[in-house]
Amino acid sequence: MRYYRPQPPLGASNTRDPVINLEYLPITFVVLNVTDAYLTQLVLALGGIELNPLAVPFGSSMLARGMLAVAVGTAILFAGKRGWLRSLNVMILWVVVWNLWQYAIAQATWLH
Repeated sequence: MRYYRPQPPLGASNTRDPVINLEYLPITFVVLNVTDAYLTQLVLALGGIELNPLAVPFGSSMLARGMLAVAVGTAILFAGKRGWLRSLNVMILWVVVWNLWQYAIAQATWLH
């Protein structure tokens, strides 16, 4: 018995990442940046300091960070550097986890 395997239409790309759907990379980039800004805002409100010298002009403005992430993500996509976007997402995920850890430590009253 032969199985029919549908072929992609002519001109369509058949290169798919088996692990990560590449269409979600830019959305993930923006969401992680806004989450980073929000958690930074929470940590700063509790007396923390901003360690990233590039983020100081934007502060913890979620709107500014979101717009900057959209601009950077779009530029990276147009440059055809999806691998860069994947690497940036991993780095920003570590920053988000770090900020979440800092917030959890600041909220843990039993440590004070």
